[in-house]
Amino acid sequence: MKKLLLRVLSAAFVMLLSFALLSFTITVAADATGGMNTDALTYELDLSGVSQNGLKFKIDTQTSTAYVNGAGSPLASTDVVIPSYVLTSAGETYPVTSITSYAFNGRTDITSVTLPSTLTAIKQDAFKDCSGIGSVYISDLEAYLKIEYGSYQANPLYFAGKLYLDSSLVSDLVVPEAVTKINGYALISGSFESITLHDKITEIGMYAFYGCKSITSLSIPDSVTDIGIYAFRECTSLKSVTLSKSLKLINNALFYGSGIQEIVIPEGVEAISYYAFYNCASLTKVTIPSSVTMIGSKAFYNCSKLGVVHISD
Repeated sequence: MKKLLLRVLSAAFVMLLSFALLSFTITVAADATGGMNTDALTYELDLSGVSQNGLKFKIDTQTSTAYVNGAGSPLASTDVVIPSYVLTSAGETYPVTSITSYAFNGRTDITSVTLPSTLTAIKQDAFKDCSGIGSVYISDLEAYLKIEYGSYQANPLYFAGKLYLDSSLVSDLVVPEAVTKINGYALISGSFESITLHDKITEIGMYAFYGCKSITSLSIPDSVTDIGIYAFRECTSLKSVTLSKSLKLINNALFYGSGIQEIVIPEGVEAISYYAFYNCASLTKVTIPSSVTMIGSKAFYNCSKLGVVHISD
């Protein structure tokens, strides 16, 4: 009798598990172009934490959040859509706030990535070598600019270049006033033609605009006190820059390989670090204030057209 009861209970458990593994609910709001609005997107997970489209999630019970930690192979779609929320088999809903390191490492089959407004962090090399990504879709620019990245290959924009806001390509980027810091790697390799910074921004992180090859001019407001290394490296079309008067340091390789033609270092800057203007082949004139007491190694190396250096009293 006990053996029969155990067999019945075992069969019931298998049936329950099978039902849970096969049960999915996806709510999708599509825009006019067929893109996804991730703020209306919820994936239901099976008992192993896998959603219907092959994305893998983990739940952090201490913070009551979920994070993406990989994907199956092959993907259900090469257009990877990260949802705002996941729903467990127990009926609990968790916001998706991060993507783990190497989550999509080497997935050259990914062609686009959609990021939700709930996302706050993408860890180191989450999209490492995902060279097939051609576009990144978002629905909230402010939330997107507040994401923290663990490395340059954490941001899918590094490969894509093209950023779409509500399915419209962002060419002229105006930073929202609620954003007071441009995080490191935030806009790396973006195809923006112009970027407007407001006077509440205090910091620009490293690699923030690295490889933005279509920007021709930029005005950095005096509210900015710190700009990280490589922030404007390889901005090859960047001909004109107005620097913040609050800067103390022109950081390492800040304008390395950029298209700057003339630059006025503002009074108050104390150091121009190494490689700051390395390989700026179009640079013809530099004005350096008396406050500068240190110029690092090869700061102006290979600036072959540099003919005028004015040092102010």
